[in-house]
Amino acid sequence: MKYCPKCGSKIDANDKFCDQCGTNLSDQNKSRIKPIIGSEKQKENSRIRRNCLIIATCTIVLAAGGVVFFTLQS
Repeated sequence: MKYCPKCGSKIDANDKFCDQCGTNLSDQNKSRIKPIIGSEKQKENSRIRRNCLIIATCTIVLAAGGVVFFTLQS
């Protein structure tokens, strides 16, 4: 299954235009679509990993703060 490069909706391989946004999907426009390869893929993975670490750290800090708060309430 392919996806529209502009809006991301599913398209068939034979479609000339996207049903959702109307983007021209002809062969002449496909040369402008650049796949994510090599170092760009590594940067994307690094970003995802960093965001996961930030979320995990915030969760741990909030949990520890909650434990301290409820312990001091008693």
